[in-house]
Amino acid sequence: MPNLMTRVLHLRWRGHLEKHRVVSVFLTSNASRQLAAQTETQPAASVLV
Repeated sequence: MPNLMTRVLHLRWRGHLEKHRVVSVFLTSNASRQLAAQTETQPAASVLV
């Protein structure tokens, strides 16, 4: 039965990675939204530096 075990572990690992990917996407979108809010209040030149 080790084959079934590895398949279950593989599926759990994929679900784990998928959860992390969703979290990282959420964090990056949140960070870019904050950055956009900053760029609206600041001149574009200071952001590029």
